Amino acid sequence: MTRENELDIGELRQIAGWLEAAGVGFIEIARGRSVARLTLDHPTAREPAAKVETASLERPAPMQVKACHAGRFLRTHPGRATALVEAGASVRAGDIVAILQVAELCLPVVTPADGVLGEWLVDEGTVVGFGAALASLAERST
Repeated sequence: MTRENELDIGELRQIAGWLEAAGVGFIEIARGRSVARLTLDHPTAREPAAKVETASLERPAPMQVKACHAGRFLRTHPGRATALVEAGASVRAGDIVAILQVAELCLPVVTPADGVLGEWLVDEGTVVGFGAALASLAERST
């Protein structure tokens, strides 16, 4: 039996199963003085969107980092003093660049592709909805 402020391994196993089923690769849970961070190496991949042929004269739409959940936007983890990633940093697909906080739950915001993180489009602490553009993402120069 666990104390009131401890995390139960059975609960963690169940949460890990939910994460895998939902295709989520990261979660951090805090209860009392206990904190557990679960990271799945290979979250279930979702089907990629069908590629659409475009005319060579069209400019590609700018890439953006978007919210995959509704929540309060945070560039800094509540338990840390520094931002997860600063604008201008080189990032890879799947890198955690920010957090969406729902009550005590912190959900990761990940980059959709490799590139350079551009400007933040949302202020720290702003409540955002699903699909909200959070940051711009530029291709790396070669």
